[in-house]
Amino acid sequence: MAYSLGVASDGFPPVPAPEFTDPLPGYAYVGEKRTPASYSIPQDLKQRLNGAVRYASDTGDVPQVESQTDLVRVAAHRYVAELERQHNGGAAFPSPASNARGRGPDHTGTWIKVGVTMPVSLHQRILGAARFADDTDLVPGVTSANRLITTAVDEFLTALEREHHHGRPFKDPRRRLPGGRTVASQWA
Repeated sequence: MAYSLGVASDGFPPVPAPEFTDPLPGYAYVGEKRTPASYSIPQDLKQRLNGAVRYASDTGDVPQVESQTDLVRVAAHRYVAELERQHNGGAAFPSPASNARGRGPDHTGTWIKVGVTMPVSLHQRILGAARFADDTDLVPGVTSANRLITTAVDEFLTALEREHHHGRPFKDPRRRLPGGRTVASQWA
């Protein structure tokens, strides 16, 4: 393949790589590595999350949110940054050496696992903030990373619902079938 003065042999000029100057919320820097993470949240919150993600991806009205990972990342970043500002002079809480506490789930009811990929630095900040909240009891209701994510997502969704949905909860756009029925049997 021959190249000549910035024009590819197919006749089209090369497309320059986009230049990102500012990292997205939750990233320490552009190109930061991500890590898989999963958090458990209440089932009704997961349904609101699904509805908000659908709304954001369909309308483009929620900046920087196109997926579940984006929404959880933005919500967690805002919440953790506020905790850091209020309780640690804006600095990140130290990340715990181990997140294991040796206790079972700290919640009742139906909770759903939410799998996301988080920037490594944000995931460490979440774990540090959750440990701080649990150790000090200065953040009511936050006793684990699951509770921290639940609170962060709930606060962010409440603000989005107020701004974009007349204060009504977003509804899960997925179709619900009666128990024991499949799509094929429903139309038979």
